[in-house]
Amino acid sequence: MLAWLWPAQLAFGLAAYLVLDGFDLGAGILSGLTTSASRRIRIVASIAPVWDGLGIWLMTAGTLLFGVFPAIYSISLPALHAPLAAILAGLLVRGIALEFRRQTHASPRVWHPLLFAGSLLAAFAQGVAIGTCVKSVPFGRISHVGNELAWASVFPLWCGVGAALCYALLGAGWLALQGDPDLQRFACAALGRLTPLTIGVLAAMFAAAFAPHATLHSD
Repeated sequence: MLAWLWPAQLAFGLAAYLVLDGFDLGAGILSGLTTSASRRIRIVASIAPVWDGLGIWLMTAGTLLFGVFPAIYSISLPALHAPLAAILAGLLVRGIALEFRRQTHASPRVWHPLLFAGSLLAAFAQGVAIGTCVKSVPFGRISHVGNELAWASVFPLWCGVGAALCYALLGAGWLALQGDPDLQRFACAALGRLTPLTIGVLAAMFAAAFAPHATLHSD
């Protein structure tokens, strides 16, 4: 029973994080795509009460990976140093921007751009990490045997773009559920523009992921 219970818990933790924290990362991305200062403030206000509690799912998944699957953790970590560092940096910048946006007079000029940059970096880096695991990390029987710059290849970077677009869609869906008519109009417009672009990027990603390719394993 435990043979499938732990992987199921890990998958659930990752899925919960991607969906629940994805919408506030997406809202942060969308906050940088509007020219209206008042709308930007309302976007931030919509995620302010919930953003800091959603990262618990990422910590849960990381703890399960480290504690239950140490071999996978040790094998994959060397190739993911850069993407994971970028994820942490993005989440840190986003958190600082959200926490301190009301505490300085420079808030509109400093913290909103940092919120956008941190959200975009975290979303993009998460996609890069996933793409690296899916396509570009070769594994041996004991340890990682591939190029530690595998994350810098085309497919992982393309996955980063796809992740940022998916999160932006989640953010638009979140904003569409708010009671603010202006935010709803903005969200619907964003959904209309982002949906076909996201579908195209995801289709290209899946085609590349399942395309025949040379073996990645070394002797």
